[in-house]
Amino acid sequence: CFVFRDELSLLSLVCWENSTKMRTSFGFRRTYKYLRKCPLSLHRDVRIVRVNYKTNGNNSHGLRRFIYENVPQLQFGHPRVQILREKNMPGHPSITVFFVDGKRREIDCDFKAVPDILRRLESVAGDIFDENTLVPTNPADFIWYGFNKSCICESPGQHPCSSCPTPASLKGQWNKLL
Repeated sequence: CFVFRDELSLLSLVCWENSTKMRTSFGFRRTYKYLRKCPLSLHRDVRIVRVNYKTNGNNSHGLRRFIYENVPQLQFGHPRVQILREKNMPGHPSITVFFVDGKRREIDCDFKAVPDILRRLESVAGDIFDENTLVPTNPADFIWYGFNKSCICESPGQHPCSSCPTPASLKGQWNKLL
């Protein structure tokens, strides 16, 4: 049983109990804001990423940091990609990427830092953006969405806007055309 001298100590105890999950060594990795900041976008043909590392030794220190910092973000950003972690397997520290068509690419991570590993993984399995497939930043440009019109008011059933000439049938002058 706790005896509280004032309301401030009660408030601090309640706040401490709510934040005990965030006080762990990996609490920040559970936050939604951290998980959304995925450092790279994997190609849609990537199905499995296998990470082989050693738990001791300096040759896989960068890969251990990559697993600690970036693998949760990759798992959150790409739920259909299976990420396998293999500890202390024979061989050198590496990342193997398996694609849908059966190809596999291996990335050597021996004595590499985290930015080098990310750069190499992006060059091997990163999503390549083509300028022709990008959606424009202007949402009013309807040509990109499969419409052969420059404005939505040119579609049937839409009220015309001020940038396009109003048809005579909507001006009330349609009976003069008869």
